[in-house]
Amino acid sequence: MYTDENRTESVYRRSDMEFIELARNRYSERSFDSRPIEDEKLARIL
Repeated sequence: MYTDENRTESVYRRSDMEFIELARNRYSERSFDSRPIEDEKLARIL
């Protein structure tokens, strides 16, 4: 028998799967500048 509780579980499973797929397929590219950070800016950040 299909109930609202089954529907809720199905929705959670689907969004869990979407998140897992997103996490597996994510791509991140970072590029860094070789210039040193100025002491004033570093002090302000820290």
